[in-house]
Amino acid sequence: MGVAKEKMKLSSYASLFGNTTENGENVTYIDLDELHSFKNHPFKVLENDDMVELISSIKQNGVINPIIVRTTNNGYEIIAGHRRTHASKAAGLKTIPAIVKDNISDDEAIIQMVDSNLSRETILPSEKAFSYRMKYEALKHQGKTGKNTNDEIGTATGDSGKQVYRYIRLTNLIPQILEFVDDNKIKLIPAVDISYLDTKSQKILYQYIDDMEKFPSVKQAKEIKEYYNANKAINSNVIASIMESKKSKAKSNLPKEFTKYFDNDMSDDDIKNEIVKILENHFFSGDKK
Repeated sequence: MGVAKEKMKLSSYASLFGNTTENGENVTYIDLDELHSFKNHPFKVLENDDMVELISSIKQNGVINPIIVRTTNNGYEIIAGHRRTHASKAAGLKTIPAIVKDNISDDEAIIQMVDSNLSRETILPSEKAFSYRMKYEALKHQGKTGKNTNDEIGTATGDSGKQVYRYIRLTNLIPQILEFVDDNKIKLIPAVDISYLDTKSQKILYQYIDDMEKFPSVKQAKEIKEYYNANKAINSNVIASIMESKKSKAKSNLPKEFTKYFDNDMSDDDIKNEIVKILENHFFSGDKK
């Protein structure tokens, strides 16, 4: 009875769509044990509520959207579908529907891997950072980079070229500080300023944060960067001095409904600029209603 139930699930894609996609691409079922992850892919497979929901869906309906793979010497490399593959194993499946891309270069595979994952609803800053960088390098290898390359890269997520550049800067952060960004403890703008520090200086800053549980604001990160640029080094005393200095802030003329989402030391003009960036990213993302 268990076998019959599994066969019904494994045939769900074929029963709904036949053995081809709407683009005419052939779909085949591949043993899950023959699959391995894309080398250095930046997207995390997390055991969170979304994964629990995906596993439940696959148990009930099978895998509706085929994953995309390419052949290797030891099986198949996943281009798109790492989460579906993980969920399928957790759901007890043995095979998974897949589209096999045999004639695809490393750079083309990277671009397709990045684009397919950026369409996800929830993406961590670190995932965006490294995927944007990988796509930029792939386009560079193809000789396709130019003045508007970052704008092109950000199209899938509605990020401007400037925002793409900011995310790519995050790849210069040490893992411990980048984790703070993923956890929303350090915002994007201060994280970008911190990314200009060398590894030694970032470790000193991390040690302060870890000890004091204080995270740099936009203003503090900017001051840390400016000191580092002027002196090409930074020490724990300087970090403590900047992080613990208390300067009075002029009273804001903006409504509290706006200011509560931003650091206390940001000026009204800085807040307005950030709001404009958010609105522009939303407008150009195609999500406007």
